[in-house]
Amino acid sequence: MSKYLETTGDLLTPEVLFNSLYRYVLDELTPVTRELIEKHLPPIRMFIWDNGKKIIQKILDDSNHQLRMYGTAEEVTENLKIFRDFPFAHEFFLADQFLYSKDDRISIFIMLKEYTAKYSSSLEFVKFDEKWFEEIEKKMREADKICPVYEFDFAQIRRQLTAGNFTEIISIIPRFDSKPRTKANEVFLSTFLETYCEDVGPIGPAEQINQFFTFAIRFEAMATIIETNSEIFFKNSVMAVRVFEDGSQRFVMKAELFNAISNSLGNKFKKETNLFSTIPMEEVERIYGHRVKNIEFLRTPIIRTKHRAVPVKGMITGEYGILAIDTFFEYFRNMLIGQKFFQKYNKPDWDVLSEMFEVFFDVIYKIDSKTPYFVRHAAPIPDISNIFNTIKTIPAKDIRNAKIDGFTVQNLKNELIHLGLTNAFPEIVNHAEAVYSAVDRLKKGKYLSTSDLFEAVFHSQLICIIDRIPKFKTFLHNQSGCGRVLGYFCELCQKASDDQKSSDQKSINSSDKTEKKTLKSSEQQKSLESSENKNKSLSLKEFEEMKQKILELEEKNHQLNEQNMKLLQEVKELKLKKLSIDSENPSTNFSVISTETPRCEICDSELDTTGETKKCPMCRTRFHSKCAIEYIKHEIKCPSCKGTLRNSMITPKFS
Repeated sequence: MSKYLETTGDLLTPEVLFNSLYRYVLDELTPVTRELIEKHLPPIRMFIWDNGKKIIQKILDDSNHQLRMYGTAEEVTENLKIFRDFPFAHEFFLADQFLYSKDDRISIFIMLKEYTAKYSSSLEFVKFDEKWFEEIEKKMREADKICPVYEFDFAQIRRQLTAGNFTEIISIIPRFDSKPRTKANEVFLSTFLETYCEDVGPIGPAEQINQFFTFAIRFEAMATIIETNSEIFFKNSVMAVRVFEDGSQRFVMKAELFNAISNSLGNKFKKETNLFSTIPMEEVERIYGHRVKNIEFLRTPIIRTKHRAVPVKGMITGEYGILAIDTFFEYFRNMLIGQKFFQKYNKPDWDVLSEMFEVFFDVIYKIDSKTPYFVRHAAPIPDISNIFNTIKTIPAKDIRNAKIDGFTVQNLKNELIHLGLTNAFPEIVNHAEAVYSAVDRLKKGKYLSTSDLFEAVFHSQLICIIDRIPKFKTFLHNQSGCGRVLGYFCELCQKASDDQKSSDQKSINSSDKTEKKTLKSSEQQKSLESSENKNKSLSLKEFEEMKQKILELEEKNHQLNEQNMKLLQEVKELKLKKLSIDSENPSTNFSVISTETPRCEICDSELDTTGETKKCPMCRTRFHSKCAIEYIKHEIKCPSCKGTLRNSMITPKFS
């Protein structure tokens, strides 16, 4: 990645760090987080290195284990870095009022602040060009070279400051380029110098006077860069619309799209109070294709940390939002983990809760919408204060720490029981294995951590709630959020998958049939055409010869059929004759019975026909029952026919 797209490590102030941490934690943890922030806020405003990891570590150590769900200092630091890295984050976190006045970059901030105010009502983008950024850097370094290092007569400058000759002082400041200083810039610098002197005094140290000269040079350098690149810094005719990407979904904000094509649509778009509606990109191309050909669409991925979604700027100044599906997870994370709701309300009345949750579908959650949409930040989300106020004083157990080598499925089941969640959800342990597998698959380290245990407890409860409130199940499915509930099996997804497979199979079968019919029809057509062509090519003489051959073949076939009929009749007569002979001599159907006394071939003694015997299933030779049972203990072959006996001799069907 280009160095110009990387955020330098020394731009983070304590205020930005703490404001992002304050907004990142659960609502229920904000009071303790505020106390920790005030305790560890540095007395001197300065920039923080290492993304605040050392300060975060101090806060975690001092939190009395109340922030364990967020993991290690390294994990928290990484998640906060992602959470605060989005356009207009400084505005969202409201931290720009805190500035370290001794930092040289304050001059750039003050200068750019004027341009920010001009275009705060619009959201503009610049196509990244590394060569252009290199040129800007080169010009800024040229400006730094002419910045003074105590080269002026500061005694004289102090006298002029005391006399209020600000314009004369401005005139001796070196110019960044050869063009004369504009009257507007001269007035701006003079006014700024006057304000500056009111803060530091006209007899301030040389260092502060030198700092102002440096600011003035950099200010004019930036102004020159902006003026010479007007196609970048000022409004032009090219409109841009963000295309948000969330998995396989691609959609645009309705307000942003309509603003881009407002000339043709007029005032068709009606502002929504708490929601930012979207339109699928496929629909944009299908319905507005001819109107958006001059609009540039910018890919903008939806970004999430482990516990929060990264905010997205709306169309109006100061408006931010996250997807409705993200508000769902954030709301229930605070309810289930922060408030420990079902640990305290352990015998819930689901009729009352269902009625309470119904308000969500009236205000925030559009159950029938299959298109993602944003919920405005700070939108009034229905709460459960009426119920929670009656139970908040009830003590509830904390989630315990995982072992050094992680935790098992059984540990998770034990934890759910330990927390008393089986009272509210008797079936919750049944979800433990599926949830555990999903959490284990997503773990960051070698072993599952305490943070992972918090996730497992959260998702186990969430599955139980979804199973009890059918509308949540539908909402999750329609907003493509069911896959984010770890360990959850979505019946609606399965049904949709089965229907799709069935539809695909029908389509394949229909396609095969059509193809076969087409092929058969084609072959028949070819055969017919071939036959017609052949017939056309045959002469009358050839046709007569062919006709004669066909008649001869038919005659031969008739003769063969007559011969076959005669043979069949002869066979039938022979069978009848044989039956007649058999009926006249019935004794010939039986074999001659031997009068010799049978003997057992195992012990070679006579068989008593009235006694118990066994016989070989193959040769039907009989043996004494006792001899046979004893014999097959040692031998497996019949002494008469040498067939296998072991399994067959001892079963009743052979006795």
